[in-house]
Amino acid sequence: DGECPICLYEINWLQKRADKLGVKDMEWIDVADKDYTPEKCAGISYERGMEVMHVVGRDGTIHDSVSAFEILYGAVGLGWLSNLLGNPSFQKVANPVYDFWAQLRLPLTGRPSLEVLLERRRADEVTCRSKST
Repeated sequence: DGECPICLYEINWLQKRADKLGVKDMEWIDVADKDYTPEKCAGISYERGMEVMHVVGRDGTIHDSVSAFEILYGAVGLGWLSNLLGNPSFQKVANPVYDFWAQLRLPLTGRPSLEVLLERRRADEVTCRSKST
């Protein structure tokens, strides 16, 4: 979500690490981009993409929530953190905490609720279709 300042900070930090390590096979897709479509990201809807972080693996497997960060951190040279996030015992605690945080992310960053964002997106889609017909 490139409109979330916290998310943007994290993604920029991860991109810099990837660049520094010469990781070239990562594509960063912003679900908040007005041109985002599920086809661009393994069928992940705007709504689902806004709910939690997603990573699509090389094999097409979709990882979300804490598992998404496990994959990302491993890819940018943070194996120790990736291993921690991949630990099933740790995930039992981390997943509910992340899910709670993900629900609070929009209001904590001064943004409208997901419902409002979905309504705006639907209105934009209708407007775009009307202009093209």
